[in-house]
Amino acid sequence: MDHLTRPTLIRTAIIVSLALLGIYYLWVLSLTRAPRVDESYRLFFLEGALSTWPDGNALAYRVGETVSFAEPGDPRIGRGFERRPNQGRWTNGREATIVLKPLVTTSTPHRVEINIARVFLSERHERQRVTLGIDGVTLGTWSLSDATGETISAPLPAGALTPGQPALLTLSLPDAHSPRSVGRGNDARPLALFVSSVTIQRVDPGARPD
Repeated sequence: MDHLTRPTLIRTAIIVSLALLGIYYLWVLSLTRAPRVDESYRLFFLEGALSTWPDGNALAYRVGETVSFAEPGDPRIGRGFERRPNQGRWTNGREATIVLKPLVTTSTPHRVEINIARVFLSERHERQRVTLGIDGVTLGTWSLSDATGETISAPLPAGALTPGQPALLTLSLPDAHSPRSVGRGNDARPLALFVSSVTIQRVDPGARPD
């Protein structure tokens, strides 16, 4: 009798083991499709929006604070900016990101202001087109033709700032080009804007729009 039941038990054990293994692999696959990770991991590893790992609460932002691009080591200044600041930072590529995690917000409307100290222009590119977005929503588009720079500003949509949730600001720069490509030395970096600061301000509801 034992020699008849033992193969049956073995087959059953194999079937159960394979079923459990299949369930495990399906679970692992579900994690790769929708990984359960914190925001810092997602922004740094999965989306590549950050160029420096944000230790602790390094992405924290208080509305009204001016983030200086002249300060070294600020992880809120993300991918697409030169690493070593000098009074500010050049964008390096056709897209640059800024990540701000507001600590407290109100229902008051907000505006984002980006202070651009210089614009890289040349005979081939007499303007730099700039599109600013937040979390995939376009805030505005500009065509900058003054090499000495200017401040671009746009209202934020309702609900754009959530306490404790990082907001991803994106600068799209289709006209970025290198000084070397226009015969201005050997610098091969695709430059567009020299940014000195970014600020998010509360807006007086009674104030007249720009």
